[in-house]
Amino acid sequence: MSSSALSSTIEMALAGKVVARFVLEQGELLIGSDYGVILLPLQMALRSFEPILPTMEVYASFGQDDAIVQQVLGALDAHQSIEIFGCSNAESSFLLRSLAHQFEMEHGVLYVEQADVLEDVLQWIFEQLYRVPADVKASRAEIRAGLRDRQVLVLLNHPTLTGSELEQLNQILPESLFVVASSKRRFFQADCAIEVSGLDEGSCQPQIRADRDPEAIFAESRLLRETLQAYVKQKRWAEVLRMVKSTEKVFAIAKFWGAWEQLLNLGLQAAWALEDEGAEAWTLHQLGTLAFCQEQVTLGYDLLKQALDLRADLGEKTAIAFSQHNLSQLKALIVPVETENLPQYNQRYLF
Repeated sequence: MSSSALSSTIEMALAGKVVARFVLEQGELLIGSDYGVILLPLQMALRSFEPILPTMEVYASFGQDDAIVQQVLGALDAHQSIEIFGCSNAESSFLLRSLAHQFEMEHGVLYVEQADVLEDVLQWIFEQLYRVPADVKASRAEIRAGLRDRQVLVLLNHPTLTGSELEQLNQILPESLFVVASSKRRFFQADCAIEVSGLDEGSCQPQIRADRDPEAIFAESRLLRETLQAYVKQKRWAEVLRMVKSTEKVFAIAKFWGAWEQLLNLGLQAAWALEDEGAEAWTLHQLGTLAFCQEQVTLGYDLLKQALDLRADLGEKTAIAFSQHNLSQLKALIVPVETENLPQYNQRYLF
């Protein structure tokens, strides 16, 4: 850790606290301190990610409902995306998994159900198709550029994505095909749709073997958000804030920053309700830094400035140093003093 990049106050506060580092297009992010995440400058050449083929072994027998599978396969052979609706979640999972070994595309087949936020779905898909080092976080621009030409069959069992979000997903992966399964129709961009009235209970007993277990974080993420929303309705703001502070690092480290942003916004709502200016400043610091990392430069600046002003009013020197540091790094990254021989990744942020 360079003393020229961090003040002694910040270095002392970070000692033994950093639990994760991520290399971004715009710099480096240190996660772990109670005062918030820290940005560091990082000069690098343009980045590239090595394409890989996803591995997914799924074995299932569809039994008496094989006719539906044949309809889906016929649509896919005609290079058409399709929606299957009228299914329970268990039926959706079974239907889609049964297709995984019956159709091939150039860049593979993906079964998607882990994430709840569109940006996190895209992050997960990208990391199945490209070799990404554990300490590297691809930017939105990198993810979208990397997915644009991928020819993938996406088997999507995702009940919370809206029709608009499914349309965005379809536009971001224009060369891919989608099979979406859910209880109600919402993927109106699909070339065709099949309504099922419900499968025979005995047919939904697949023997499935996947190449890896789902990420543990996603087994709990939906329950966590449901619990938080219930606390919000009950105005249990102290519990909301406590849960956000105790769990937000998990989503940050997992690189699912859409869910991280949702949690932080709930934390901000709780801080306002509790009139807790210290917690408000912390959430603004986190949201501002995250916004910049997600290429929302103006929003990131505004939120970090609000965090700094609040922390200055409170007079907590270490907290002030954290927000002042990130604000200074943001300014340095988007408006370099010298533009000659500037790396291309910084050129995008010049005003």
